[in-house]
Amino acid sequence: MAKGKYKIIDSDLHIVEPADLWQKYIDKPFLDRAPKGLQESDWDIRVEVLGEVFPRLWPTDPAVSKKDQAMLRRKYGDEIADGFTPKAQMMAMAKEGLDLAVLFPSRALWAIAVNDMDPRLSAAICRAYNNWLNDFIHACDPKRCFGVGMIPVHDPNEAAKEAKRVVKDLGFKGVFVRPNIYNGRAWHDPIYDPIWETCQELDVPVCFHEAIGTALPEVGADRFRTFATLHTVAHPFEQMMAAVSMAMGGVYTRFPRLRTAYLEANSSWVPFLLERMDSRYEWRGPVGELPQIKREPSYYFKRHAWTSVEADEKLAGVTAKIVGDDHLVVSTDFPHSDAHYPKAMKEFLELPLPAASKKKILWDNTLALYKIKQPK
Repeated sequence: MAKGKYKIIDSDLHIVEPADLWQKYIDKPFLDRAPKGLQESDWDIRVEVLGEVFPRLWPTDPAVSKKDQAMLRRKYGDEIADGFTPKAQMMAMAKEGLDLAVLFPSRALWAIAVNDMDPRLSAAICRAYNNWLNDFIHACDPKRCFGVGMIPVHDPNEAAKEAKRVVKDLGFKGVFVRPNIYNGRAWHDPIYDPIWETCQELDVPVCFHEAIGTALPEVGADRFRTFATLHTVAHPFEQMMAAVSMAMGGVYTRFPRLRTAYLEANSSWVPFLLERMDSRYEWRGPVGELPQIKREPSYYFKRHAWTSVEADEKLAGVTAKIVGDDHLVVSTDFPHSDAHYPKAMKEFLELPLPAASKKKILWDNTLALYKIKQPK
């Protein structure tokens, strides 16, 4: 399965949830408000939430849409034909040469990404997705596929409760949240401390994962109207703002054993951001503006944060050289439209990185992030 001499674990392999997931799995009192998946084309990961369809930026020009679908059919023809079932998931892992994979959602990235959602509904949506994912993993191979749970951040106490459930009862290896803020509250707001405290106690990471075309505040949404333009800025800049919030806002200081990951946004922004955060700390720290942190922000980020390298990220070597390669991980982004599947790992192996760094990024670092015991 491995590519040559390397074992490979995908830190962020996606699935495509069935359109009727929530109709089948959500608690009955919430069925009338459950998200609904759309199936208007061969490859459709949209979801309707409370009367609005996400992602908002979906190709509507007939010429663009036709070419887009043709491209996706060429890339994912076998998986589309199989309906993105567990069988298709394992087939995709075989094509890419993946030994292990940590699974993230597609439709569910938008399912609770709405301000002022009823916290009870948010919790029900998360429970339903997590229960479905658990069934999906067991239909794949629970020794090779691992879950990361969705938590209802509209109520941090309920989010902490669901984090405990998915880790203790379902065996998941972490939880994920969007980097975008909900209801005007940045991630360093103490209201979210129950999440960080619980994940620290459980010894699992909190993974930040963006997805464009949302109802939440999003970098670039005020000026860009295409996937290409918005995707260029939203993924890395939303992650950067989450990182500033966690490092400079004091979350890593308050929770010294918390692990976090910033996924699917490249890694080459990290050296720039760390340098800029440190320079602001050097400037404003002495005047008492940042009492919540005791050291330069880069110190906290390097201790607490893992960042994903894109398979074709030519600047990954620069990040590894400047920041270090102990907290870099890799993903294929299967089965999304921008993925380089089924040659993503082949492209990664061609990057100008030392063999020792490739081994860490492909295997060691992801095992450490999720505390996955290495198979014998």
